[in-house]
Amino acid sequence: MLELKEVSKFYSSNGITNIGLHNINLKLNRNEIIAITGESGSGKSTFFNIISGNIMQDSGHVLFKDQRDCA
Repeated sequence: MLELKEVSKFYSSNGITNIGLHNINLKLNRNEIIAITGESGSGKSTFFNIISGNIMQDSGHVLFKDQRDCA
């Protein structure tokens, strides 16, 4: 199982903050198949980088197999 609870990620550059993800809630069960689609810049890569552990979310929790993340 993979679950995201109120996950957000923000990026700051030159004093400007951009939203990568904002308060995402999602629960995926074993053997479930989904498709993630969206326009360029909509947060798809940010989403995959967070669930793969490549980057940490700024708020919220990512649970994998009922284990809470380190954030």
